[in-house]
Amino acid sequence: MFTFEPATVEDFDRLLQLRLRCMRESLERIGRFDEWRAYDRFRNSYRPHYTRLIMQPQGELAGCVAMGPADGDLLLEHFYIAPEQQGKGLGSAVLRQLLAEADAAALPIRLSVLQQSDAGRFYARHGFMQTGEDEWDVYYVRAPQAGVEQHVMTIRQATAGDKDRICEVLRRSIEELCVADHKRDAHILGAWLFNKTPESVLKWINDAGQHMLIALNGTTVLGVGAAANSGQILLNYVSPDARFRGVSKAILLDLENHLKQQGNSFSRLTSTRTAHRFYQACGYTDSGPAETSRAVGGQPMEKQLR
Repeated sequence: MFTFEPATVEDFDRLLQLRLRCMRESLERIGRFDEWRAYDRFRNSYRPHYTRLIMQPQGELAGCVAMGPADGDLLLEHFYIAPEQQGKGLGSAVLRQLLAEADAAALPIRLSVLQQSDAGRFYARHGFMQTGEDEWDVYYVRAPQAGVEQHVMTIRQATAGDKDRICEVLRRSIEELCVADHKRDAHILGAWLFNKTPESVLKWINDAGQHMLIALNGTTVLGVGAAANSGQILLNYVSPDARFRGVSKAILLDLENHLKQQGNSFSRLTSTRTAHRFYQACGYTDSGPAETSRAVGGQPMEKQLR
């Protein structure tokens, strides 16, 4: 039994120590252990917004894993199980959940392991195939499995009957995916979630000056978006269960098309810290100094619509 919790920048030190505990033996075996080099490599590759803490039911840290988009695939890295928790099936259970996510998204997973590491056999047992190697590392990939129900997404305008499901996605997305912004601070979370209620959502749906939409897989809400007709994107949130599937980008494109139809030449928004790099990758640039609303910091951004 385990649960995932999102990692933050503040988790760097304890995850670095976990990395050293897990990798020291393998690194010493190939004469490559250097504590400072291990620190530098982890610092340069640590992506907290894609990293998850693996927690035991008692609230103890049992490990961590990072998986996020990279060149059209998913990159799996920093998968560490605390030595005292190894050999109990925890690593396999975590990996099976990650594989299910990749299969649902129809995306391959890539990773690398150290030469002479037992991890290579572990990944081979779970369907990974070796694709290459160099002096220090061995490279693997696993293709998405056929026969698994694939992600099918449709986007439509939100209706009054969607308000409860929209509210749930908004609250879960903020609580579980925006930890870099609220840092689990109860005051910040309370202010942010204050108006994320079914009643507020219904008002937004019925507001003639706004366009609100949802992304769906069947009847499951994958994400929520909203824009003011005047040119401001107001919402773009994805369900924690639908990460890495292109949901946010699909919503953003639909909202941008709506803004163009309303005669806007620019799309403007205020990005969270969590989403800032996503919007940069989508062509948005900072348009002013950072600001704070409802105790949450935000970065104004804009993009010319073509």
